[in-house]
Amino acid sequence: MIKKTYIILIISILLPINLFSQVGYMGKRFVVNADGWLSPCWFSPNAKGSIGYLKFNYIIEPSIEFAVAKKMAVGVAYLYTPERKFPVRIYANGAVNFQYPQYIIRVPFYFDDENYNNTFKTHGIGLYYKYYFGSNSRAPLGYFIKTEFDCFFYKYEVGAVNLNQYIDKKDLPDDFKDYSNVVYAGEKGKGNIGGFKFEFGRDFLFFNRLRLSTGIGFGITFGGFQINPFNKKDKRKYLYSFNEDEYITSNIVKPTEYINGQLLGMYWFGLRVGLGFLAF
Repeated sequence: MIKKTYIILIISILLPINLFSQVGYMGKRFVVNADGWLSPCWFSPNAKGSIGYLKFNYIIEPSIEFAVAKKMAVGVAYLYTPERKFPVRIYANGAVNFQYPQYIIRVPFYFDDENYNNTFKTHGIGLYYKYYFGSNSRAPLGYFIKTEFDCFFYKYEVGAVNLNQYIDKKDLPDDFKDYSNVVYAGEKGKGNIGGFKFEFGRDFLFFNRLRLSTGIGFGITFGGFQINPFNKKDKRKYLYSFNEDEYITSNIVKPTEYINGQLLGMYWFGLRVGLGFLAF
């Protein structure tokens, strides 16, 4: 009786250990990844403002992944994109008053052009779930499907534009030098946008430690449709309009709307390539 009791006790202790060892690979469940998301620049320009079939946008996504079951893993990722430029179209049509000792001269001016001295930086966080399928697949290697929720945070800066060169000075006296400065001083701001992504891929393991990840996926952001990145004929860009007398800017298309549209163009389709380390 005592012998049977010891046998039952030993089995009850070893059974959960055996079940636990089935999760992960050789008892290791944590993976540290350095991934990249590559999206073709068919609709949204890259960091240099170029569009083409052989040009790419990319999002750097280091992450930590944990196998929670034999076929399932969860992870958290940090999202980063390099500083990017975006165009600003500024429209100004009015007149400016020039103060002279005895009188005031009102001089018209006109400006309608694009300014590329504008940048934004993006970072964010992503939470994902991976399910490994197939008889030869188990977390963290094999075929998988992945769902991911992301949130991007960005800061932008619109560069200043000096409009003096567009003022028609032909009616000014020859000795007139001290004229008004017509300048758009620029703008700084920030914004955020969320997204959901679905991927299919495969993880390969080498030397029982290194993991190569490949995948293809589609995503959608919760915004960014005001500036349609899929319509090449959509000429609406970030447009400022100056008040005739006070030169106060009014946003016809907000910078956040343009940036959200550009992020949507980077997010909707892409390829994943990454290298991971099976830590413990």
